[in-house]
Amino acid sequence: MTISNATLSSDVFTTVRSVLVDAAIKVSYTNKEAQTKYKSATVLAQYNDKSPSVPQIIIMPAGISEDNFKFGYSEGKKFININVECYYKTTKGVDELSDAVKVAIKDACEDGTIVGMDLLAISEDYAFVNPNDMKFHLKTLTLTFDRE
Repeated sequence: MTISNATLSSDVFTTVRSVLVDAAIKVSYTNKEAQTKYKSATVLAQYNDKSPSVPQIIIMPAGISEDNFKFGYSEGKKFININVECYYKTTKGVDELSDAVKVAIKDACEDGTIVGMDLLAISEDYAFVNPNDMKFHLKTLTLTFDRE
């Protein structure tokens, strides 16, 4: 996917969202009959607090910083941080969900789906949230990219 400097923030969001939607991320669970089933994750731009459900993947707007050192390029070096929030009702499920997000992003960088940005790091934070007394587990992944 092409990422333009003129529309960098929206292109980065659209690219990451497309990668995660195309990955069709699912979380496994065991039903009452002890059968393993799968539930598809919803990929959104903001948390749906009107009717909270899980699994949800929320992509936050990109945080971009640019330095002024151009080193022969017309643009300065940009560091792009994207927070991706993963919500599920169990710790195991939120771990499974976040692992699938990491794999999808890494694969997209390796196969050329994400072009013009190099993945530098993925860091994660864990929290327990209580929206509308639903009690969800939350893992926030910070995807750090570099663009010159």
